[in-house]
Amino acid sequence: MAGEKLARMIQESARKAANSNDKTDFIPGEVISTDPLKIKVDNKFVLDERFLLLSALCKRKALDLSSFENTIINLILDVVESADITYQDEEGEEQDCSIKVDRKVTLPLGEMILWDDLQRGEKVRMLRVSSGQLYYVLEREEENGTDHIRRV
Repeated sequence: MAGEKLARMIQESARKAANSNDKTDFIPGEVISTDPLKIKVDNKFVLDERFLLLSALCKRKALDLSSFENTIINLILDVVESADITYQDEEGEEQDCSIKVDRKVTLPLGEMILWDDLQRGEKVRMLRVSSGQLYYVLEREEENGTDHIRRV
């Protein structure tokens, strides 16, 4: 009798847990403030830093390449400058001429920014976890509104 009651209690708890909204949801948001960080969700509510966990793609990440400055790893650009000129020749007729100057420019390497901090107005994708007590900010949407998550 006591074992049956315990089994029913376990089954009831399992059913309640399965019916709860404890599942992970994919949520869009918009950054409305950066200091402190605040993200608006569906024009319904605003999340502050207490409820946000940022992925590496949403934090500033830069590589310092200045240590490579004295090695052969320098950025070499071919700069082509050109100008179209019209002039008069010895007989007074107009002639067209194009002049091109080709030179190489070497730029020392410095800091290369891979990702930047979130900016106000950016759209982000988040996962809602822990019954909405935590939102994991996965990535920012691309500027043209397309996303690179493949939907099948």
